[in-house]
Amino acid sequence: MIAVGQNLAALQSLHEIITSKRSKSASLQSLEPIMLRFVELCVNLRKGKMAKEGLYQFKNIAQNTNIASIEVSYLFI
Repeated sequence: MIAVGQNLAALQSLHEIITSKRSKSASLQSLEPIMLRFVELCVNLRKGKMAKEGLYQFKNIAQNTNIASIEVSYLFI
């Protein structure tokens, strides 16, 4: 979607992935690139509230597994 200029639709899709209940059982290796792209789109589209919600969700998923993933995501803000 990003390649064809539909950044807002791509952001919505990534937000749904991050906030879905299935993402809680996904591995961090698969969620980290999604999260990085999500934060990048949030910054570009100036969606601070959505970024905060997504980062909070990711923190909850990752806090018991890998703290370094959380630190990488916060560097983009």
